[in-house]
Order: sequence, then C-alpha cells, then structure tokens
Amino acid sequence: MTPSIKAVLVCFSLLCLHPTQPLPGQTPPGTLEPDTALVPAGAFTDWTGAGLLPGTPKRARVVLDITAETGATWDEKLLSAFGKARNVKGLTVIRFPAGTYGFKKGILLTREAAGNGVVFMGAGADSTFFDFRVGRDGNCFEVRGAETDVQMTLEADVPKRTRRIEASGLSDRFGRGDWVRLCESGFPEADPENVGEITRVRAASGREGSLETEANKTYRAVHGLWIRKIDPVRNVGFEGFTLRRLDTEPSSQNAYNSGDNFLFDLAVNCWIRGVASRGTCRHHVCVNRSGHLLVEGSSFTEAVSRDENSYGYGILLEVCTSRCLIQNNAFDRLRHAMTVCEGVNGNVFAFNYSRGQAWTYRGLPNLFQGADLCLHGRYPYANLFEQNVVEFVYADNSHGANGPYNTFLRNWVYHGFNGKGLLRLYRAPQSIVLGNISTPARSARVRYDSCKPFRDTFGHDRKRRARPHRESHEGEWSPAETGLAAVSFFYRGRPGVFRGQKICLLYTSP
Repeated sequence: MTPSIKAVLVCFSLLCLHPTQPLPGQTPPGTLEPDTALVPAGAFTDWTGAGLLPGTPKRARVVLDITAETGATWDEKLLSAFGKARNVKGLTVIRFPAGTYGFKKGILLTREAAGNGVVFMGAGADSTFFDFRVGRDGNCFEVRGAETDVQMTLEADVPKRTRRIEASGLSDRFGRGDWVRLCESGFPEADPENVGEITRVRAASGREGSLETEANKTYRAVHGLWIRKIDPVRNVGFEGFTLRRLDTEPSSQNAYNSGDNFLFDLAVNCWIRGVASRGTCRHHVCVNRSGHLLVEGSSFTEAVSRDENSYGYGILLEVCTSRCLIQNNAFDRLRHAMTVCEGVNGNVFAFNYSRGQAWTYRGLPNLFQGADLCLHGRYPYANLFEQNVVEFVYADNSHGANGPYNTFLRNWVYHGFNGKGLLRLYRAPQSIVLGNISTPARSARVRYDSCKPFRDTFGHDRKRRARPHRESHEGEWSPAETGLAAVSFFYRGRPGVFRGQKICLLYTSP
C-alpha cells in the first residue's frame, strides 16, 4: 500500500463526524431520506444507486498471465491477450505479476477489444509498475464506447424523481435493457447536449416507457429533450498497480480528451481500485458521457502542468456523466483534485482526501487559491459531496452557472482563503450545506455569490433548533454543542473501509 493511500485510511478516524454522533453503520444508521426540515422532499436526490451495478461479475472465466502471451514487446503481448478475451463469455483477468511493464502505445479498449469485460490486475501498487511513454497527447488507457443513430424526441417533460418517458412509437425503437443517453439538448444555461443522464430503459409499450433510474432534475421537452441508444463499454477494471507517466510535456493546449492517464467515454460499470497514478500530461482520470463508474482506494499525484486551460486535474467528470462513486482516494499536488462540470449529476464523492493544492498561472506558481473540490460551471447538479477532507470547495464562475441540489454534508474544509475553511458557491441555487467544519471546533464559512442559501445548517442546539453556518463560525456554536441527525445520504451502513475491506477484489477462475 502506498503512503498516499495509507494517508486516506488514517484520515477517516479524524473526519468531521460530530463527537456526539456515531459512525455510519451504528445506531442511528445513515440517513437516506432526510428529515424535510433539513432537505425538502422536492430537492432531495436518490444517490443510493451510484457506483457499480448489482450483479457486477466477481469471478473470472479466464485468467491470462501477461508474461505467457506471445509478442516481442508488452504492447504486442497485450494485443495477444485481447484476441483471447474477445471470445470469452464472461470476465477475463489479465494478470501482471510483480515487475515493471513499459508501454509505448496507448491502450484502447473498445467493445470489440474488451469483449464481455477485461480486468488489468497487478500484484499491488507497490509491486507492479506500468511505465507509459506515449507522447504528450496520448492517453494511457482509453475506454471508449459508441453512440448509435437510434434517437427519439420525447414529447413530455420528465419531472425530477420520476421515470416516465413519452414519444410516439417509442417501443418500436427502444426496449427493456437498452442503454440510453437522456439529453435536454437545448438547456439554456449549458453548452448544447451537455445536460442529461446515462441510464437504461426499464419498459416500453407503445408511446409510453420508463427508465431504470429517477430523473435528477426536471427535464423540459421545450428545450429539445431526446433519448439516444448507446453501445457502452462495460466491465473494464484496473486494479493493483502503479501507473507512471514518463512523458514530460503538457498535452497540446486545445487537444481536449488527450494526455489523460485514464479516459472513459461512453463507458458503464467500469472501475479503478488500488491504483497509484503518478504524473499526467493533462488529467489523471477524465470521464465523459458515462455512468456507474467506481474509483476507490487509489491515489493521484502530480501533473506536468497545473496551468490554466484545463491542466492538472485528479478526477474530472463531464458531459452527462451520472451515478459514479468516487470514494476513499488520496490526491496530492494537483490543480483541482475532484471536478464536476458540463451537466454531470447524481454522482457521489465521499471519504476522499486532498492536500498540496497548487495552481500556476502562465507559469507563475500559486497566485490564486484554486479549489481541490471544484464545481466548474456549465451546470453540474444534484451531486453529493460528503465526509471529504479538502482545502477549498468552490462552485466557481469560470464557465457560467452551476446547477441546483448539489449537497455538501460533513466535509472538513481545512484551508481556503486566509487560512480558514471556506465553501464558496457561485450561481449554485438550492445548494444544501450541512455540518461542514474548518477545524474540529468550528464550522466552515460559506460564501454565496449570485445565489441565495437554500439549506445552510451547521447542526442543532440541544433544543433541536437549527443553527446556520454563519452563527457557528462566529463562535456561538461548536460541534461539541450541536448534533446533526444526518450522518450520510449515501451509505446504508458502515463503509467498507471501516470494516477492514480489502482495496482490490481478487478474481479467480471457477
């Protein structure tokens, strides 16, 4: 286990659960439908489906040892393994024993290459090393599905927390189990086709149908509402290795979706576990138009550049990405450790730790305090951030409005401007801010720009009266004097890290 991952596990014992409150899993359990005094029912989001889907395979049909594959280079040996994986009716594990593996080409995983699922499994982040030298605009791992031309305009709104969809002849083109992108293509506060969700069709009959997941906001037909069938890559996993990026130049300024260590586009039910990612030409993990991804127990450190124009991010979710779970990770010396933008929604960030936030501007270091937990405009909405330890939380004004229903529960914000914990929310209406602290004895400050507080509560006094952040910051209330009933809006019980759960799943053949 690397030192950065150890730091994450240690920090959990220091998190901002109030001393008078139990850890998740004790009595009372995590609150999933909170008291309407804290969060009105119409504003709450169901986050419990974030992360991998039920039924994700945990046993491999085939385990391939990369050292036994044919080829003169590791790139060639990997192509040999892919050729075998395509024909497997189930999950294939490609095992990388302890050692160093050099790659001169980026690894592209399409539906054809991934077959029914491929897991890259090392012997541990302290034993297996992947060294990539693929050029500054190359992606180390690229998981890329496809959109089809099967698309229909929806003829009625889809209200928040409902599943019903309507279109003439819907069942002629869509059926149960189809993966789709729901998109409010002309939403006025975001770029075209950025706002929507990745989901599946649950049922279709005539002009009526239903989705498997609830809408995370109300989608309006007047804004050009449609669904499109997609063919995502599924069941691709990365576990138990260190990725070292050896390229030393930042990716080309306008070549977005390049220079990333992990790029997911139109991917579903994929994961990164127990991976240490060291250095990147742009971002460590970039996720577009994807859903139900899991990143956990991993660490992300350093970047070739942390300058303006989108460099030096840890995990970036963008463009309709929904229901991903980012938990128990460590971030160090990055511009933005965790970022959401461009219509992403329904995602959960929990029990993550970030330090050493650093932002250069045109080569000059640290002129600004950047946010290591960043809402980056173009309308991210209904995302949950709970139990994270970060320096600064900022819904910024770089790219327009941020959306509603973003929820910040029990985060420890330990730095910010002037050395004091701060959550700064710009054009983020109906934000829910509960129980965030700057030190164990003081609540975090909250600053609202171009929006008003919706729910801004530090806790309750002993008479169960809600106390806002501002009063507690002034010293009137401290965690020892208040109690907040909401422990978690995601976990039903104690998270796996508290139960001693292993970071990596160990796949075995039947």
